Amino acid sequence: MTALLVRIARVAAGGPAMQGAAWLLAVLMAAPAAAADEVGGAEPPAPLVLGVVHDSEGAPVAGARLWLVGGNYGAPELLGETTSDAEGGFAFTSLPAEDAVFANPGQLTVWARHDGAGLGWFNGLYNHRRTPLSVELAPSAECRGRLSDPEGGPIAGAQVTPRILLRTELGVGGGDYGQLPPEWSREKTVTTGPDGSFAIPGLPTTGALSAGVSKPGYGRPTVMWNLGAPASLSLAPAGSLAGSIAWHGGEPPAGLDPDKPVGTLNVYGYVRREGSNVSVNEEASIQADGTFRVDGLPPGQYRLSAAFAAGVAARPGAVVEVNVEPGQATRGVSLTTEPGVWLRGRVLAFADKRPVGGATVTYNRIEEGRSTHEGQCVTDQDGAHAAFVREGTYQIQVLLTPDRYVPLNSSFHSGGDAKSRMPRLAVAADTQWPDLLLDPAGDLAIEVVDEAGRPAAGAVVHVVCSVGVQAELRRSIQKADASGRFTIRGVALNDTLPIRVRTPDAISKPSLVVTPEKVAQPLRVELSTAHGFRFRCKVVDPEGEPIAGATIHFGTSYPYATKWQGPGGGVSVSGTAGTATTDASGEAQSDLLWNDLNYWVSASAEGYSSAEAPQVHGISEEVLTLNPLVLAKAAPPTTGTVVGADGAPLGGVRVFAAGSEWGPAVQLTGRSGAFRLEKTAPDVRWVFADKEGYRLGGARLPDDGSAVRIELRADDATPVGLPAVPSPDLQQRRAAARELIELAWKLPTDPRSTARMSLLEGMTRIDIERADAMSGEVDGAFGYVVRSQEARDVIREDPQRGLTLLIEAKAGGQPTVIELAKRFARSPQVEERGLALPLANIAAQRAEATGASYDFARAAMLQSQLGFHDAAELMAAKAFAAVDKEPNPSRQEAATQSAAAALAPYELAGALEMANIGDSDFSRIRALARVAVAAAVTDPDAAIAALESLKGDANAVTSRDRGRLKIAMQIVATDTAGAAALVRRCEDAGNRAQALGYLAVEVAPVDQQLAWTLIDEALAIHRGSPDAYQGYINYGQAGPFAGLLAYQASLVGYPDMESVVWHVMAAARAQGRSVRGQARLQVTIGTARFLALVDPAAARELLLTVGEQEDQLPRGDGGVSLYDQWLQAWLLVDFAHGAELLKQDLRRLADGGKQDPLRHGHGGVFRLLTAHPEERVEIVNDSETGLWKLDEE
Repeated sequence: MTALLVRIARVAAGGPAMQGAAWLLAVLMAAPAAAADEVGGAEPPAPLVLGVVHDSEGAPVAGARLWLVGGNYGAPELLGETTSDAEGGFAFTSLPAEDAVFANPGQLTVWARHDGAGLGWFNGLYNHRRTPLSVELAPSAECRGRLSDPEGGPIAGAQVTPRILLRTELGVGGGDYGQLPPEWSREKTVTTGPDGSFAIPGLPTTGALSAGVSKPGYGRPTVMWNLGAPASLSLAPAGSLAGSIAWHGGEPPAGLDPDKPVGTLNVYGYVRREGSNVSVNEEASIQADGTFRVDGLPPGQYRLSAAFAAGVAARPGAVVEVNVEPGQATRGVSLTTEPGVWLRGRVLAFADKRPVGGATVTYNRIEEGRSTHEGQCVTDQDGAHAAFVREGTYQIQVLLTPDRYVPLNSSFHSGGDAKSRMPRLAVAADTQWPDLLLDPAGDLAIEVVDEAGRPAAGAVVHVVCSVGVQAELRRSIQKADASGRFTIRGVALNDTLPIRVRTPDAISKPSLVVTPEKVAQPLRVELSTAHGFRFRCKVVDPEGEPIAGATIHFGTSYPYATKWQGPGGGVSVSGTAGTATTDASGEAQSDLLWNDLNYWVSASAEGYSSAEAPQVHGISEEVLTLNPLVLAKAAPPTTGTVVGADGAPLGGVRVFAAGSEWGPAVQLTGRSGAFRLEKTAPDVRWVFADKEGYRLGGARLPDDGSAVRIELRADDATPVGLPAVPSPDLQQRRAAARELIELAWKLPTDPRSTARMSLLEGMTRIDIERADAMSGEVDGAFGYVVRSQEARDVIREDPQRGLTLLIEAKAGGQPTVIELAKRFARSPQVEERGLALPLANIAAQRAEATGASYDFARAAMLQSQLGFHDAAELMAAKAFAAVDKEPNPSRQEAATQSAAAALAPYELAGALEMANIGDSDFSRIRALARVAVAAAVTDPDAAIAALESLKGDANAVTSRDRGRLKIAMQIVATDTAGAAALVRRCEDAGNRAQALGYLAVEVAPVDQQLAWTLIDEALAIHRGSPDAYQGYINYGQAGPFAGLLAYQASLVGYPDMESVVWHVMAAARAQGRSVRGQARLQVTIGTARFLALVDPAAARELLLTVGEQEDQLPRGDGGVSLYDQWLQAWLLVDFAHGAELLKQDLRRLADGGKQDPLRHGHGGVFRLLTAHPEERVEIVNDSETGLWKLDEE
């Protein structure tokens, strides 16, 4: 059976020798027969790690030796060896237990080597358990170099030991590395000759190498250098350091054994050099008298820290930096300790209170919602644990336990159970912690049968459970044996356990949830064809030709609700639902799947990009046929030259293209300026060039695959602008918009749907009488929408009419009143600022009429911003008085925090105290930041101090950074330099770039040069810190952020808009080694929406890359779906084409016969139909970007 699996793996990996559809069909037809040859007819599990080895041309490599390396960083461990067969296939069949192999999957690497074909590796097998992988061998050569002293003299007799290979050069990024098999490191260790030279055989010609270098008198540093050219390495004679611990209180802790070390000194140093890096990691014992000594340290700057042994009443003080000179001894180094208290307790079994030894206890200090790891301890035979910690509030968890117990872990012990099992207690003196009680863990035996009661041999079992010894929620996949039985080991016996079992043609009930201790074992699970369906999918190339041998992956999320999470609790653990291989027609069908789950479907094939269908929910029908998945063909290597403005070649230029799942495609040019990118993703149309001292540049790849020429301009070169974007013909657009709005209005939408509001807003701008009539058709429910929109349109030209309309809109117009008042209050135009006061008065009158705390608070904040402080303070008091009128506690909490913000300009300390309430750290920290910002109206310095005193996790960083921007916007008119300095203090790089762009727009009217400087600083962040935008809420990653910055640059008249557009195009690429197809679409479309505001032609180029994937855009019924964003982008790039796309979609909805097909979807699309040019950015940035919005509270 293993041979068959390897052959199938070869097809899935796309081995060129196996591309024939006839061979594939023969393999697939042979599978049942081969499985039947196994004992009892049950198919054994696929090998844990398997795949195919091929050379750089795609040909299979026979006889390649392979090693599977795991372990920890710096301590690789050989887990298995094998050799590829005649067709390049391999499988590791003799491995440790699965949990042991995947204990640290980030360090798991498959290495392959062949004397004729070279070497290669595949790192990070996160998603490749029993899933075929492909290892490509690249040519190898001798790595030569020379080791010298600072004067250039040779260092002979030094040992050089290769340890780690990196796929990219130093400083390029990526992070794709592999630890060499220990055997390789030993056999490739070389000794420098009399002239200091060395030669390491069989290493790649690209990327970088990390090697240990040791020589008496020079220490044992780790040196990294780029491969592909002779290395020139330099070491200076080593020095040493010695010192002692300055004990807190002047005396060592009591009870120390004079013959035993009391702790460990950690020594770390790092030196970055041109073409190489040197690092040192050393440890030394701290003796009982507190002294320590470290010899053999290469000269440089070191960071020293201490770690004390269990039972020692000492806590490490601050990290100390020490400089070591060549060949010199540094003496008198002193490290301090800090005071602490003992925290002691026991770990016991819940049932009989028996001591639990060998459990790992962790101590977490909680401060401002942030949990800090303070240490850990393994319990002794009496279950006792102890740690010397600093004072504070603590929560203790038990993360690792003996097999027969379930850990205490906050990831699944939440809700009320967490408060009793894992309390948070204040520790100010030596404390005896309440006993930590562990629930029992054990095994659950299951027997699987078919509808006739026969054993279901080989059935696949999906279990999501709290696995005892790992203390985490995880999904376990097992297969039943020949008798249909299997055992789930180490589960919580008193917890709920969802079980799903399937064969290719039958499944278990989706509602099967058991408590192991309450069921008779073995638990009998019957499979049937009910509750199931199948996917059918076709995979084609861009010309529509079928792709045989493509792998279709079916993924889902398996729900899990532990009893400890309480009502409404539960999580989902993502996992595979199976794979299928396409036949000669490019089609494949899934096994039977559960119809109660959501699924995502993707396809991949060697030599093609991947593609992904939108998420799909299971159906009751037998087969669900998906739209064809289109895979782009592999691109040939990208070649070209980088030159300066004078046409001369430029060396040392970083040339890069989009990476997607193909891995980073990056190269530094040589003196000839030439480059060759081997791994350009199929969907890449641009290549970029970056060099210090030059503007970022790029070029579109020629359609014929010819070489590309990139010209870079120096930073001080003449700027290049963009053609002016023509103003849209609003009357012509609104005529087309009327037809689309009328089509949408006829859809069977809920009369009170928010989609109706968007339609009415648009019609108000086209025909007010028709808008009133439409409102009347839904009983006038949205009359205020018509009046509010009319007010927005007329208030600048006819203020009295606009104010009257807002009064007529009554309570429904309050959001518009607040919005316009905020906007006019910060307007540079005197006439508009004059409108802010009557709007604030309307808001105050409305608050008096409603008596709502929120309305009082908003009115107060408006009045304070306009300088009417007596009225504002009175309104703030009314906001507090009205809090009790809110209908529920959560609303009262939020209302209190809003009222506190209103009071902040007048009583900051009291306001902070009032806002510091609630169980949600996220909401509380945001509220405190809002209070601090509000105080800036009267005292900016106090506001800044209050803001920067906020502590907590990443949420606190974002709250502080957003607050810095908002305060800067308040003070910019009177302190431009201070405002700029404030946003430059933003801690997160991505936040800082956003703040710089927003502030540049505010600064430009008074200091355009400073505005351009701020834009330059934001561009530098995009250029140098692309990882700053990979947060989970940033749906388009860096692309929309760069697009908004380009729009802001255009507003301030930035002179070199051409280079700005190249920044946007470079950001419009999915980052990471493996990126799902939907993520690539999000990046492209999300970026195009913003870029269209500045350069519609470039945005069109981005949209055209979506190409055949248009059918895979999710069309959500609610929210702003990716298809909605697609429509928005086309409306901005080419209104006529976008309007036609929208018309087709509305007709599709009408023909679908679905009730309420719009819900709240398409809202931003309809608003964009009639929007003024200056309104478009607010619509585009309405949602689904992760970008800040200035008017958000």
